[in-house]
Amino acid sequence: MVAFFYGNMYSSILFLTCIGLERYISVAHPFLWKGSSWERGKVGISVGIWLVVGLAMSPLLLRSHTHDISSLNITTCHDVLEKETQRFFGYYFLSLVGLGFGLPFVLMTISYSCILARLLAKGESYGHVVRVLALVLLVFILCFTPSNVLLFIHYVLEPTGCNNSTYISYALALVLSACNNCFDPFVYFYVSQDFRGWVRDAGGRCLRGLEASSGRSTEKTALPLRSSEQSQGCQAVPPCPGDGGA
Repeated sequence: MVAFFYGNMYSSILFLTCIGLERYISVAHPFLWKGSSWERGKVGISVGIWLVVGLAMSPLLLRSHTHDISSLNITTCHDVLEKETQRFFGYYFLSLVGLGFGLPFVLMTISYSCILARLLAKGESYGHVVRVLALVLLVFILCFTPSNVLLFIHYVLEPTGCNNSTYISYALALVLSACNNCFDPFVYFYVSQDFRGWVRDAGGRCLRGLEASSGRSTEKTALPLRSSEQSQGCQAVPPCPGDGGA
């Protein structure tokens, strides 16, 4: 569960960073990558992110996360471990914060600054691009900055033992980092025209399926009613005067 939690966090950070870099390429170098090669490149980058995140989370799967404290008759999990394991996770999480959060944050800041500089230089209206950048940056800062900064402070102060207050704040900041699961679908919906089209097509198919099924059920209930009405109408109509002579 620990590996899945941090894997979700840092994969989201990397995908949001890629969205920012893609916006930069679209604005600064619109003819750099086009067509099927660009589509294959995006698929390769996505697969590469999952592979990198899976490799980065492997230490969390290979190390034990429990520690028995016999003097207190308790078993701690993940955050309070034996000294050797705690030291290993200290170096591990400091590296993870630097490479998984610090480096993407620098890349996003540089790419967003270059995009704004390009847009201001052109003097044209790029309202959608600016809104996309603002939305991605807002989600990034709101969800990931507090937890990663406090995680860094927690493991820096851990050897001194003065980490109780920072740990409580970090535990609360994890709530915000988990909220990215709620925000990401809206970010992807707003950014990608293909994703918006896929959602609209899926919704249209669902509505047409519901209408078709309701139409069939209405038809099934209406047919017997029509046949009974027709039979009753035939019985009620008297024979024409000329019919008897015929």
